[in-house]
Amino acid sequence: MKAYYIHGFESKGLTEEKREKLEALGLEVIAPLFDFRKERNILYRITEEVRMEKPGFLIGSSMGGRMAFYISNRLNVPALLFNPALKSGMIDEIQPVPKDFRELILNPYQQFIFGARDTTVVPASTKAFLEDKYPGTPIREKMLPELEHQIPAAVLEEETKAFIEFLKQQHVN
Repeated sequence: MKAYYIHGFESKGLTEEKREKLEALGLEVIAPLFDFRKERNILYRITEEVRMEKPGFLIGSSMGGRMAFYISNRLNVPALLFNPALKSGMIDEIQPVPKDFRELILNPYQQFIFGARDTTVVPASTKAFLEDKYPGTPIREKMLPELEHQIPAAVLEEETKAFIEFLKQQHVN
């Protein structure tokens, strides 16, 4: 199965350790580098790349989780979202969400992973955004008590493995 990984804002991308852990799960990993600060409206370009690559699912962290969320809804691709920056003043200015992405139906095959100790993307803010935007819609979420903003390789591996199992149980991909 193919996974398309979208890194966070000003990240250096997927580390070799994380790539190896994902590949050990049997994944073909696509993980390009993006310059979210310089390239405006990058959501359109990433969406087209995902459309061409046809991954089984997306993985996104922080800003990458924001991108993966909207692409998942647009292309109906499952997504594993770590601390997604869905509502953030600075991020909204740097990469505003185009109107044609804002009115999409929530993809039911999304898993939100929140770090209880994340002070960069506060989980309560993201949850409030989801409740406001999609009132009453069930959201698959998991709060990790010790997780901060950065995603350790072991957490990425464990949550990706669980997400793959969920997709298999749902007969997705």
